[in-house]
Amino acid sequence: MGVIVGGPRENEGFGHGYDKKIEPEAAKTLRSIDCNGNEYVYDKEKPFKSGADGNVYFAKATQPMSGETEVVVKVAKPEGYSELANESKFLNLLSNHPGVIKQLGFDLSESTIILEKAEGSLNNQSLIKNLSIKDKLSILSEVAATVDTLHKEKISHNDLNLKNILLKSGHAKLCDFGSALSFSKGNVIHKPITSEMQMMIDAGILSPNEVLSNLKITKKDAYNTDINDYFKLAYNLLTGSTEDNMIPRNYETVLAEKLKNHPDADKIINLFREFKENGPSERLLEKAINLFTL
Repeated sequence: MGVIVGGPRENEGFGHGYDKKIEPEAAKTLRSIDCNGNEYVYDKEKPFKSGADGNVYFAKATQPMSGETEVVVKVAKPEGYSELANESKFLNLLSNHPGVIKQLGFDLSESTIILEKAEGSLNNQSLIKNLSIKDKLSILSEVAATVDTLHKEKISHNDLNLKNILLKSGHAKLCDFGSALSFSKGNVIHKPITSEMQMMIDAGILSPNEVLSNLKITKKDAYNTDINDYFKLAYNLLTGSTEDNMIPRNYETVLAEKLKNHPDADKIINLFREFKENGPSERLLEKAINLFTL
């Protein structure tokens, strides 16, 4: 994949999605990028999502020959490069998994990756408001199955929430692997010491041992974090919330109301009760896959 810096020629007409004349000033902000034989164009001044680490854009094919007519382009700022590179690495490893958003191309020299476009994420109220309980359970079964596969591949997503689960053609796809962790080399990993942490060590605010203990992550803890996050997002989706809320004390009452008339309401509530009483476990994730598939 090559990245072409600069926009199209002045006043040039475009193909798919750009079938009108582009004003000279507007053309100055357009960027084009090649991927799988298609040229995609986006406006660098109009990200649909912007943050401290970078921007995310929708890009349309100028003359689609094959593949996607519209894609997502993520461009990292310098401070977001390491997460983007990490995301690209894990998306490449998981390229054949149906429950993970596909990376169509990347150019890390330009801090850019290209992803398939989905309809939206599970924190989009307009997207989920028409989903039935059956639809939501099917989505949650797919998410649980994907998380289970990640763990079997010794990977922790490490950032599961509603906004990081996309819907494409009715199926759930995990995205945003910037914080993902691999335990392929052992059951414990140590995150690198940041410049800020080193400054605190040098200033005597923290001891090296304190810093190292905070950077130590075990596979069990990472997997438990994924499972905790899974049940939290499952509760929020089933109850119609698009926020990243904790499961409340009255969860049984709320779920009973939302699941009334559903034949497996009691089993679903019991699953959440088991999670709340006993904590996260891979066994509960497997039970969610089977129960939510019914």
